[in-house]
Amino acid sequence: MITVGRLVLRQYQRNINSLLSAMMYMANHFGIRLFLFSGNDINFKSKTIDALFIEYGISMRNTTLFPHLLDNSQAIGRESTREAFTKAGTILVQPFVKPSKMQTFQLLLENKRFNELLIPHFLLDGPELLEKYLREFNRQIVMKPEKGSGGIGVMKISKKNNKYHIISENELTVLSKNEWIACSNALFQKKRYIVQPYIQSRTKSGAPFDIRIHARRGKGGNFIVDYAPRIGNPAGIVSNMHSGGYTLPIDIFLKLEWGETAKEIQAGLSEIGDTFPEYYQSFFDQTTSFVGLDIGIERIAKNGFRFRLFEVNAYPAFCPGIIIKDAVTQFEYYRYLYEKYYPNDQVRQRDVLKPAQ
Repeated sequence: MITVGRLVLRQYQRNINSLLSAMMYMANHFGIRLFLFSGNDINFKSKTIDALFIEYGISMRNTTLFPHLLDNSQAIGRESTREAFTKAGTILVQPFVKPSKMQTFQLLLENKRFNELLIPHFLLDGPELLEKYLREFNRQIVMKPEKGSGGIGVMKISKKNNKYHIISENELTVLSKNEWIACSNALFQKKRYIVQPYIQSRTKSGAPFDIRIHARRGKGGNFIVDYAPRIGNPAGIVSNMHSGGYTLPIDIFLKLEWGETAKEIQAGLSEIGDTFPEYYQSFFDQTTSFVGLDIGIERIAKNGFRFRLFEVNAYPAFCPGIIIKDAVTQFEYYRYLYEKYYPNDQVRQRDVLKPAQ
């Protein structure tokens, strides 16, 4: 049986969500034994793992040898962890390398192929240049943590009548100049921020949205691409599902929002989805198994539009609306890797050894 270890944070093992439970169940249908573990569960000396299995809805811990495949979908783990597994013959589903938002932006900017999609990015160590960018970008900017994810910490700052309007976590705060100076100084004491102009990608009803282009390698090692509109809370600025958003089938969403222009927009999105994943892969020596693009759509005049690339996600989360299909694609890729690297599977036995004490 194929064994796959999924490296997760410890809290995911304490609180198994419905997605992980469903993946455990689905794994059986693919002839895969899937287990969860964190860095603290690894015994490098004996090459064993105190692994968490879920069978018939029951969680149990067993000691198991290193798996055939290591899935590091949460972008965690140290370089020493990667080296230990690869030396033992375990295949990595995804490289441990995770380029930062600014590194990705610079790669795309220098290559120029998708420059028409790019939104200017500026990495700031302090608040000194915020006024400059507010002037340059029509008194509206977006700030997001350099290493943030899930829409956490993203803010929209607008300057109106010498007051600063900050929208964060779906809440509006209005500050005086002195209050804003104190607030921005406090923010930059903890982390660096990326600043970019605010892009108006909203539905007819005023809700923020983007289109997640989700590309994952599947059967045959080829990218399988899905498209999922993500519509956010009307009071907020991000369309992330964590902020109270929802999704719709792509064709229905585009038809509702753009009518006769929907087919043209969908064709444009498909062109990006067909070309960007392998283009992105060309930047890396190791095979990247998935990538997610967050595409905004600006309305220009009557029925006009422009695509804008909000972000490239090297480790995208499961996207509502395509969870089941995406999970199937993932398991097909597991099987592809197993058949490619273990044609005879006589390297070593990976059966579960015994219950952990």
